[in-house]
Amino acid sequence: MNDYAKRIMIFANMGLPHDVMILFNFIYYWVKINTRERKNYHNHRYWLKNVLKKYGEKNVFINKKITKNNLAKLITDDWVTMDVYKGERWYTISHKSLRFLYKWHENNK
Repeated sequence: MNDYAKRIMIFANMGLPHDVMILFNFIYYWVKINTRERKNYHNHRYWLKNVLKKYGEKNVFINKKITKNNLAKLITDDWVTMDVYKGERWYTISHKSLRFLYKWHENNK
């Protein structure tokens, strides 16, 4: 099973609708890349900016309004954290998400 399939299997346990889960995976993936490359670090965390634009470029068939609503759901449900930094909105994986992922990995060794 590849990494994408493993992540989707894990994220399915979060109880999110499929389209919201796919957006969460996108944010998780790019935050992980930024962590590995040591990019976009502030407030002791790695972040991703321009989520709506980047996600729209990769998923041209997905409605921007739906994506915006899905992102708001991730923030409201505390799966993703949003911050304003240098006048732009930045997003990262929340502490709740990290705790969930840690517990999942501990229970599924």
